[in-house]
Amino acid sequence: MPDDTSLAQTVEAVRTSLSHLLLRRFRSRIYAHLQHQVDVPVRDGTYPLLVTLASGAARSTDLAERAGVDRTTASRQIASLVEADLVDQRIDDDDRRNTVLSLTPRGITAARRITENADDLLEHALADWSPSDRDALARLLPRLLQALDA
Repeated sequence: MPDDTSLAQTVEAVRTSLSHLLLRRFRSRIYAHLQHQVDVPVRDGTYPLLVTLASGAARSTDLAERAGVDRTTASRQIASLVEADLVDQRIDDDDRRNTVLSLTPRGITAARRITENADDLLEHALADWSPSDRDALARLLPRLLQALDA
């Protein structure tokens, strides 16, 4: 069983860091970096949708869940992405009540650039970390996220 004092200190440190990540001003700096040389605005709602669609077409009903956004937000953002010619929307042949969404060529380019910008941001942030610290982060962060999602 872990030492309760040590666990409490760890919880406080992690909570403080996660709280900072959730602050709008912190996220806005990240999104500003993600938008570098991308000719479309990248906001909290559009980023997860574009990145999710980069892995393949999705029904509109499934996209919100896969992207981790609520359906109302997804619906509004999808409309803006379609209007910006980043996402193609067509009727689902299997269920005509749904639509299937996919990235347009312009959307593919934007999603690729956003991903490259995210990689650059992380490479810069982790450049001074030791290989063992980088490996620990890569191993432990998914574990934390999975535990929080359970």
